[in-house]
Amino acid sequence: MIINTSHCNFLDKLSVSDVEIERVNVFKLVGVHINQSLKWDDHVSAICNKAATRIYFLKQLKRSSVDPDDLYHFYTTGFVAQW
Repeated sequence: MIINTSHCNFLDKLSVSDVEIERVNVFKLVGVHINQSLKWDDHVSAICNKAATRIYFLKQLKRSSVDPDDLYHFYTTGFVAQW
């Protein structure tokens, strides 16, 4: 990703030792999604999706009459993110 304040694209290709480096619009670094415009949209969207997945999973477990202690365990361990 090339972060540049101007809108001109001055680099067509970037290569190291004759190997072209892939350009991406968004990447994840230390748990934070960074996009080329340095806006928070992609990171906030990823966090909201993760929270929605966790809530959905907990609702399904609650409907299945899972013990509240087990619900707490699934919530705190982050098991939902792996599901």
